[in-house]
Amino acid sequence: MVFTSGATESNNLAILGMVSYAAESHKRHIVTTTIEHKAVLEPVRRLAAKHGFEITWISPDARGCIRASDVLEAIRPDTVLISVMQVNNETGAIQPVDEIADGLQDKSAYFHVDAAQGFGKCLEPLRNRRIDLISVSGHKLFAPKGIGAMIARTCDGRRAPLTPLMYGAARS
Repeated sequence: MVFTSGATESNNLAILGMVSYAAESHKRHIVTTTIEHKAVLEPVRRLAAKHGFEITWISPDARGCIRASDVLEAIRPDTVLISVMQVNNETGAIQPVDEIADGLQDKSAYFHVDAAQGFGKCLEPLRNRRIDLISVSGHKLFAPKGIGAMIARTCDGRRAPLTPLMYGAARS
């Protein structure tokens, strides 16, 4: 678990922290949805604009839900990351992250879930071991604002190869 200043920093770490690995592995494709929080949308757009990543955008149905099959069908051999929110922050629509995770068993892409809205309320889907990265916001769990976490799991002996966004530390 990496403690952060909130889900925004955790989301940025999950997405922007994959740049070095993506370059080394020649995987520059990301699958995400059009209904993600800006803390996911903006880093993904930056990777496309500044680093040449290709993005596949999955749109929701009329109820605001994405189909797991749409996400899974969008995965290619060069897909480095799939990022899907657990619960939409505006509509409350619950996304099928457990079903997506189940469909990733034979895929090498890393799976990130922005669980800022659902963590602590809807935990069972997040227990799926195929979810590699989970972003959490503390104030949604009655912690003070400015606290969050990135849960980075080791799955089948592999951990998401994240590069830090910040280096160094203040000394007193």
